[in-house]
Amino acid sequence: MSDSDATVRCVGFADDARQLVEAACGATLATAYRGIQRTSSDKVDVDVRDTVYGQTPLSWAARNGLEAVVKLLLDTNKVDVNARDRIDRTPLSRAAENGHDAVVKLLLDTDKVDVDARDTVYGQTPLLWAARNGREAVVELLLHTNKVDVDARDKIGRTSFSRAAEEGHAAVVKLLFDTGKVNVDIGDNYNCTPLSR
Repeated sequence: MSDSDATVRCVGFADDARQLVEAACGATLATAYRGIQRTSSDKVDVDVRDTVYGQTPLSWAARNGLEAVVKLLLDTNKVDVNARDRIDRTPLSRAAENGHDAVVKLLLDTDKVDVDARDTVYGQTPLLWAARNGREAVVELLLHTNKVDVDARDKIGRTSFSRAAEEGHAAVVKLLFDTGKVNVDIGDNYNCTPLSR
């Protein structure tokens, strides 16, 4: 797609941040570079949020798996890697949910991300999102940080292990079990354990 054909798939951003937003929503790398360069000269806020979801360009780029755009944004050293949207989802949470392991790695490599950040709607951490959706490579990356709480529980009391088991993601169940840190007897709010399902 040429720069002139780039369309904004994100909603509710002010015109002064349009190039940055286009980049984060899937426009060309050239558009991303120009938009990010403008953040220095025009004082465009690199953490500008859309008015609908409250997501930043980094969150949109992470959600869409745009590794090069995420890297450009991180290289500005101006982005808040833990910026939370309206339901408290972070860029790491969005990338983990969608299985964008290269983006997850970039975010983890900053050593600034909160690996156990919970959203307010479901109470899920990035590990819970990844396990629930069978994102094996992402689960592995998160486990290798040795910082994630493998038994973190969401709002209905389910853990990453129980979510993966419930959804039939055997490879993820094995990864989690092999850590030796999973409590397989943790019951959810309905007194169901992963093994009783």
